[in-house]
Amino acid sequence: MISGLNPTLRLFKEHKILYSNMERGLKPLLEVDNFINKYIQNKEGLEIYDKVVGKAAAVIIYNIGLQNLQAGVISQPAKDFLESRGIKVSFKRLVEKINDKTENLIESLENPEEIYKYMIKRGIIVSNY
Repeated sequence: MISGLNPTLRLFKEHKILYSNMERGLKPLLEVDNFINKYIQNKEGLEIYDKVVGKAAAVIIYNIGLQNLQAGVISQPAKDFLESRGIKVSFKRLVEKINDKTENLIESLENPEEIYKYMIKRGIIVSNY
């Protein structure tokens, strides 16, 4: 790793880094989903670290099927969404809301399928990533 640069997303299993990404936004989560589907047969024991987790990221994490999240910063709606679905969440900082266009668009939506389809429809994520 280049000094001074820290990944914004890391995928672990048994404290070993399997995947990391330095990009911002939702793209790294979509890429880690592809990585898992291509290279990992058993998701049990996988943990993900994401620097900033809002509700949109929480929906993607849920759809991937991960059960353990470590976050640098997480919004209350994201935390509530994940914990209500049995996903273990740890974090450094909890905030009321992530100030982001996507977060504002999906704020009132609760159903994960509805949110995911809405993000695809709006071009926020690409369904065939």
